[in-house]
Amino acid sequence: PTRWFCVQLTGVVSGQAQVFGPQSKTAKGTDAPNPTARVFILQDDAFPANIPEKRREGEHADLWFFLYFMKDRIKARGSKFWKAMAGFCYEPVHFVAVTPLVQSYLIDFAADPDMGGGYGSVISLVSVQFISTLLLRIGNYVQTTNRGRTGGVRQVAREQLLSKMLMMEHMGQHKYTGDHWFYSALVNV
Repeated sequence: PTRWFCVQLTGVVSGQAQVFGPQSKTAKGTDAPNPTARVFILQDDAFPANIPEKRREGEHADLWFFLYFMKDRIKARGSKFWKAMAGFCYEPVHFVAVTPLVQSYLIDFAADPDMGGGYGSVISLVSVQFISTLLLRIGNYVQTTNRGRTGGVRQVAREQLLSKMLMMEHMGQHKYTGDHWFYSALVNV
């Protein structure tokens, strides 16, 4: 994948050198006033996160693509990724473990006080529920402030994929059909 353009060499910025090179024609067909050079910009990194070819085409390629994509997103987001992940992780603990158990014990203690449920047990269970709800709220705040609510992760990935497509040579662009590129850019990312 390359991008290239011509530049006119006008002078030496530092050091002792002289400007020489082939002349080129301007748009009007006359010789350019200064020597010109063709500049190539190469982008040889493989999306995502410069995944090696043996991982792209080897066994379990889907798993490797996912792992390298996550590596790329973690690198791009930094500590915000881990903060948002920690905020997300407490929600299932609260809704699946804490709340059903606390409510179950509260109903059991209310239905059968001889089972060991007194005021102390009820107050402690209500305290556990309150603390769990407080932790849920803190986790929600942390993940909301650190997750990037604009779809920034997808936008960056789509930009990288589009950049790779635009910088491919003509033969590379037509190696895959248009619908393959479209769905890779919009659905898979």
